[in-house]
Amino acid sequence: DAVAPFFSPDGGSVGFITGSANSLAIVSLSGGLPRLVVVDSVLPWGADWGDDGYLYVVHRGGYAARVRVAGGPLERLTQLDTSVAEFEHDWPQMLPGGRKLLVQSWRSSVAMSEALVVDLESGERTTIAKAAYARYLRSGHVIVGTLDGNLSVMPFDPRRGLVT
Repeated sequence: DAVAPFFSPDGGSVGFITGSANSLAIVSLSGGLPRLVVVDSVLPWGADWGDDGYLYVVHRGGYAARVRVAGGPLERLTQLDTSVAEFEHDWPQMLPGGRKLLVQSWRSSVAMSEALVVDLESGERTTIAKAAYARYLRSGHVIVGTLDGNLSVMPFDPRRGLVT
């Protein structure tokens, strides 16, 4: 019942969401049983394993959150903007430098979705594209799945959180 798999930074483990239980687990690729990190609190709309010892997830309340790889309480990272009918921050990805988070802002309809960069210190939000999905690539680009079914690749500065 695993969905939304993602790799650890060293490639030795994989994390995943258990679809029916809305839990977060990790397992070593060298074998062994999965270890639950978060029970019954996450949505299956993506997760990320940061270089900083945290797992980034979508909390069942719709906002992006993080938890230490060893477990513990979920820490809220983003605030939903209800003035634009925003109800989820999906597909979180921690950007290099550990200060900015890439998320999809899910709004009243998929046609209104945007790729956002959220500064975790200031809360400042920067829209980088109208998009249903976005991922940062280590090459210094962001790949964006647009609402018309196309993919776009753009040069991107992860420290500033801006398309260049």
